Amino acid sequence: LTELKERKFAQAEKHLKRASAQRPKDITILKGLLAAEVGLGVKEDLTKTINSILKVAPPDSEFYINLAQPLVDGGLYSQALHVLEQAKVRSPDSGEVAYNLGRAYYLSGNPQQARKVLEPALAKQDSAQLRSLLGAIYEQLRLYDKAIAEYQAAVRLEPENEAYCFDLGHELLIHYNFDLASEIFETAVKRFPASPKLQIGLAVAYFAQTRYD
Repeated sequence: LTELKERKFAQAEKHLKRASAQRPKDITILKGLLAAEVGLGVKEDLTKTINSILKVAPPDSEFYINLAQPLVDGGLYSQALHVLEQAKVRSPDSGEVAYNLGRAYYLSGNPQQARKVLEPALAKQDSAQLRSLLGAIYEQLRLYDKAIAEYQAAVRLEPENEAYCFDLGHELLIHYNFDLASEIFETAVKRFPASPKLQIGLAVAYFAQTRYD
């Protein structure tokens, strides 16, 4: 584990494989081995290690989400989806599991499957996080009116979230609704005056309206 912290992945993998052979149900060792394999990019061993972890995993959806996160970050979407699908079986009503599963499908280039996961979850539990991700999914599916509606809902639910305000303004900008985009960015800039990202969004909206001054 010390070698893992020092990013000496090859050495860490060698020692953790030996340790896991001696203690095959030790989750700490197995998660360490998985981290080393992710660091090395050894995809052929990942599934075996993941399945070993899942056999002894606690019935806690947060455990599955944390296990999948480095896989998603590393672009290992098929392995992450395998973990998160297991989480959904164990916690079918969890909005957090649905969000992470939908996000993994979305990032893997499968927005239609992401939609199938998130729409039922939203019907059970409304949240700005789910709304915002659905907005991005609808944009990818070219359902632009639905995308704007979801981004608006996210802002309405969490008006103090700067990212949601930007996403709504950006969605309006890329579809040439400059009047409404400038209104959204003006409101957001008043709320977050120190945000350069929102200032730039507002400047783009003004420029598109030929309000050069």
